[in-house]
Amino acid sequence: MEKIISFAIWSLLIYGVAKLGSQRVIGFKTSMIVSILMTPLVGLIVVLCSPKAEKKSAINKPLHSQ
Repeated sequence: MEKIISFAIWSLLIYGVAKLGSQRVIGFKTSMIVSILMTPLVGLIVVLCSPKAEKKSAINKPLHSQ
């Protein structure tokens, strides 16, 4: 039972780091892979070192190029 709880907590930490990574240049998948292969703490450090992604807005994009 203890192993199941530890695995669930570990998985939630990995998901949390990946969710933070989705708002950065590194992205969701890469931050999740780093967290799985290393540890969630290392993944968090990598995510925090990655610059924030620019939000893409449909308002600023032209409908067609001239």
